[in-house]
Amino acid sequence: MIYIISGLPRSGTSLLMQIMKEGGKTIATDGERLADKNNPLGYYEVEGIMQKLKETPSCIDAYEGMVLKLICYGLPFLPPRNYKVVYIERNIGEVLASMEKMDGKKIPDQTAAALIQLNEKMKQHIQAREDMKALFVAHDKMITQDEQTLHSLQKFCDLQGDFANIINQDLYRNVRVHRNIAQTATNIPESSQEQMTLDKLRSLGYL
Repeated sequence: MIYIISGLPRSGTSLLMQIMKEGGKTIATDGERLADKNNPLGYYEVEGIMQKLKETPSCIDAYEGMVLKLICYGLPFLPPRNYKVVYIERNIGEVLASMEKMDGKKIPDQTAAALIQLNEKMKQHIQAREDMKALFVAHDKMITQDEQTLHSLQKFCDLQGDFANIINQDLYRNVRVHRNIAQTATNIPESSQEQMTLDKLRSLGYL
């Protein structure tokens, strides 16, 4: 069994990794990406994991019994196996605001629309795969320590101890940001959506 922590970038995947570690899980991280002002407690990831999986799918074998962070774009690169996926969903306005703060660039409506469509596409991908069991977690419920959300997380991942004590609500920034996206922004070819998504992931340091 391999646990996968996924979602859009800036949706709370690093916090979920911290929770997994606090709950007694062995997390996969190489320590290459250091903590910074955007993630003061660290990123908890394996550098270049998407490209590694794309080129050598069998590299996933090294993470048996561990928790691996993989942003949603990388999910299709996972070879058939036995996975438990915790997918975090955050208000898209908050996600976009966090991305903009991270790389200092305003996200055009077309790129925002491409990210929204990526999120929906990857959720459908998870549900279509027979080798993936999934738990979808709402970011706002997790950050406010909603009892039912934490119970579901504990049961799905078999977490131990007081894992919720790692959650620091002071780090919950960009709260309740609303973003209007022009309807015309969604009328773009799939190939263009793909390129916009890749460009944004690259600028955020995920590629």
